[in-house]
Amino acid sequence: MSGYSDRRNMDIRHLSMDNCARNSISNSMNLLLLAITPLQNNYLKTYVRFACLYLLNKRDNIYLLINQHMEKLALLARLEAKPGKEQEVADFLKSALPLAQGEEGTIRWYALQLSPSTFGIFDTFEAEEGRDAHLTGPIAQALMANASALLAKDPVIEKVALLAVK
Repeated sequence: MSGYSDRRNMDIRHLSMDNCARNSISNSMNLLLLAITPLQNNYLKTYVRFACLYLLNKRDNIYLLINQHMEKLALLARLEAKPGKEQEVADFLKSALPLAQGEEGTIRWYALQLSPSTFGIFDTFEAEEGRDAHLTGPIAQALMANASALLAKDPVIEKVALLAVK
C-alpha cells in the first residue's frame, strides 16, 4: 500500500486475485456501499467507503483493511448493588445497551457482573470527546438518577488509557 504511512493500528492482508475473483469482489463492494448508506455512524461509513473504493480501484492485488478503529481510551466503572437490588441493577445495565449503541463516539460497550452484587461497565473510545460525551450522556444520567435507590455506594469510574487492543 504505497502512500499510506501509518500502519501501526491496521491489520493489512494481501491477496492475489484472478479476474473472476476481482469482478466478484467488485460486485460485493458495490453492494456493501449500498448497504451502509442508512447507517448512522458517519465514522464507520467513511472507513467502509474508503476500504471499498480502495478495493474497487486496485488492479492486480487487493488489500483487505481490517480493524480500522484506533481505540486509545476507555472507562471502567464499578457498581456495588444494594442488598436485594442485584437483579434491578442487572436489568438496568441490560436496558442501557440501546443507548450505548446510539453513541457515535463509543466504540465498544460492555456491561459486566463481577460477583453477585458487584457490576461493571467497560467502554472504549478513540478520542477524549467521545469519552466526555459518554460521561455526560443518557446512560450516565440514568445511572446517577437511580444510584441512590440501586447502589450501596457511589460508582467508582476510572479513565483508562489502552496500551494494546486485539
